[in-house]
Amino acid sequence: MATCSRGVLESRGSNREVVDSIFRVGSLNVGTLTGKFLELVDGLKKRHVDAICVQEIMWKSAKTKESNKFKLWHSGVVTNMNGVGIMLRTQLRNNIVVVIRFNDRVMMIKLVVDVVVVNIVGAYAPHAGLGDKEKKILLRLFR
Repeated sequence: MATCSRGVLESRGSNREVVDSIFRVGSLNVGTLTGKFLELVDGLKKRHVDAICVQEIMWKSAKTKESNKFKLWHSGVVTNMNGVGIMLRTQLRNNIVVVIRFNDRVMMIKLVVDVVVVNIVGAYAPHAGLGDKEKKILLRLFR
């Protein structure tokens, strides 16, 4: 998990002051999210995580799911295979500029945190068992 901390200039009337701001981001290969969604949400709340990228969720569809102050945007093409998602605290959902689901391996959410535009990219790129053609496609995708 990465913690981003920086000073933000906050305006209060004619006074200006620097306020510390922390935005915690993580990444986790869940193996499958079926039956684990609420358990994951509880862990994120306990660790004060604001956003997390999850890989190998194995859900088919491009939908959202919300529970216990977190919202998940996910992308999957085939049931029981691949799938990526990005979860955010629900209080951040109004800060979202765009959600882009490239395919079942890559997605991105662009949002505004304080006064900064943040791009969160979730990617799942296993190489075991792939042929040369698939590996080249993945390499092009991440360039």
